[in-house]
Formats: sequence, structure tokens, C-alpha cells
Amino acid sequence: SILGGASKNAKLATNFVNLKERKTLTGHFGKICAMQWSRTGKNIVSAAQDGKLIIWSAFFQHKLYVITLNSTWVMTCGYSPDGQHVASGGLDNNCTIYRLGDQKYHQVSQLRRHDGYLSTCNFTRKDEVLTSSGDKTCILWDLKDTPRVKSHFYGHNGDVVSTSIDSTNPNMFVSGSSD
Repeated sequence: SILGGASKNAKLATNFVNLKERKTLTGHFGKICAMQWSRTGKNIVSAAQDGKLIIWSAFFQHKLYVITLNSTWVMTCGYSPDGQHVASGGLDNNCTIYRLGDQKYHQVSQLRRHDGYLSTCNFTRKDEVLTSSGDKTCILWDLKDTPRVKSHFYGHNGDVVSTSIDSTNPNMFVSGSSD
């Protein structure tokens, strides 16, 4: 269940929110490792160990795109702010960018610089993506024209396993590590 916050028979309550299942999107045949909403809130991208990246219409519950990945060992996915690109990465150490449009998708870039698995890929802007890795680093990529490393961030002593970009300032992010 992609949109479910708890099982059908359980109710998860916090001080502010009572979560309940609204819709169930079915289509993956492996463990779902990551997902992300589009900025519009209309679509969701999900990545699973069946080697598929699926872009869903959350409201209508149907698949807009099914992308067969180069590797089934996917761990992360991201949606660009303009809704025109998605990204994925995992144990192949690469971040692959796909352009969406006209009922088709096209692989446009494969970002290769990390020496360890890719744990996150988050778009900061429509033409920038931040990746983190088991190689203890984060990389900010410039996707304009020919993709290139814009900044390489060092300092962790263990795998970087999470990142979050400030929604009010895309120049600021936090990273979490196993150090």
C-alpha cells in the first residue's frame, strides 16, 4: 500500500494527525524501497526491487509511466520540482535521470562519481540533484547541458544514509550518517 499509513485494521494516531488508508496503488512485484510526491501533489514516483520505477497518478490510481531500471538493486528515487524528470539510484553507485513527457520517458543522464551505493537522490531545483552515498559523501550535480559535479561534500565518517533539503531554501540541506 503506497498511500497507507497503517494497516487496514490498525489506527495510527499522533497528537495532531489520525492517519488512515485512502487508496492502495498496486503494481510492484518487489519491495518498495523509496517513493516521493511530485510538488503538485498529483503524482508519486516509487522505486522497488522489481527493477521498476513507477510514476503514479495518485488521485486516479493508475500508472503514468513504468520505467525498467538498469539495476534491480534500487534504493532511492526523486521527483524534480517541475515534474519533468525523475531520478533513481542504488547499489550500482549511479544516479540515473529520466525525462518524462508525451506518454514516453527517456534516460537523459547517468551520474557517476560515487564510490559506494546511492542512498538518496533529491532534486534541489529542476536542474540540480543532490545525491548521498555509502562512500561517506554527498554530491550536488548541475544538470544543465552536460551534467557535472557542482559541489562535493565530505566530513562524515560513515555511510550517508539520509538527506533533507530545506523547502524554503534549496541551498540548504542536512545529511544523516551512520558515523
